[in-house]
Amino acid sequence: MVIDEFPNLSKVSPALPSTIQREIDRAVFKNAPVFLLLCGSAMSVMGRLLAGNAPLRGRASLELVVRPFDYRLAARYWSITDPLLAVQAHAVVGGTPAYLPLANGDVPDGLDDFDDWVRRTALNPIIPLFKEARYLLKEEAEVHDSAMYHSVLAAVAAGNCTRGGIAGYVGVRRPTSVTTSTSWRIPVSCAGSPTSFAHRARSTVSANRCSTSTTP
Repeated sequence: MVIDEFPNLSKVSPALPSTIQREIDRAVFKNAPVFLLLCGSAMSVMGRLLAGNAPLRGRASLELVVRPFDYRLAARYWSITDPLLAVQAHAVVGGTPAYLPLANGDVPDGLDDFDDWVRRTALNPIIPLFKEARYLLKEEAEVHDSAMYHSVLAAVAAGNCTRGGIAGYVGVRRPTSVTTSTSWRIPVSCAGSPTSFAHRARSTVSANRCSTSTTP
């Protein structure tokens, strides 16, 4: 049995992990085979399924995190042959395969088209990719107030690469308060000075899909 987007189902029925635990234990007691695959894109929820005193703790034979494409594989997937263009596109959309259809299959024609491509896709309010960061935050059960997360993304998009720079941008006195308030950490990586329109205006969050297989 395969259950996709398990976090959504468990949100509606919080007792579901305990129910699955009971049925797995019954099957093990009867020496009956159990093949169950639980999948979900909300990483924090999937990560807690097998942690601490969670009902399914110790009942998984496989825990698999499906990683996004690396730079080279993402370039092939987007049909981008220019290495520099591939790096720039990867900086915007990362290696998440779903972002190609979210961009309506729009691929930059070349380096000269890159900034226009960002405007057409990631910065275009009518394109699904535009609101992806907001949707990703809503998927995380631990995020109750997304204002700080959006402020941090805006700070990074404005070229603030250090913890102190981000704290100053969002109006926090102590830099540690930023990471304390955002338990769902947002990795920050900047190189050089932002010069192009895309560097000045973009912010990107990539999501991984996590799959957990539970068998006796």
